[in-house]
Amino acid sequence: MNDNRKPPTTLHDLHDTSLLSVQVDWTTGTARLAIRWGPGPGGICALVCDDATQIEASRAAPWGPSQSINTASWVYGGSDENSGGGMVKIALQSGDVVRVTCGRYAVAAD
Repeated sequence: MNDNRKPPTTLHDLHDTSLLSVQVDWTTGTARLAIRWGPGPGGICALVCDDATQIEASRAAPWGPSQSINTASWVYGGSDENSGGGMVKIALQSGDVVRVTCGRYAVAAD
């Protein structure tokens, strides 16, 4: 878990948080990843990816089972990490990877 117990606001802040679920709203093209960052019901945030065009998620656990996020990054896209489209990449400590190709993303309180 996130040691500083502040809600994450960037992809970098997601290190050592826990991925709970991945949901896709097919009609709107929105992918929503629920993430536990702290204890209790208030310790959940969402990574929301708008204009999603491709979603890939492995759950093979080659390094053993884990929900913990090792790294989260914006792999390519526009001039900054939140414009021009690109791919959010979440690498789990299990060795699994979640990739969402999207127009933009935000980390927000759930």
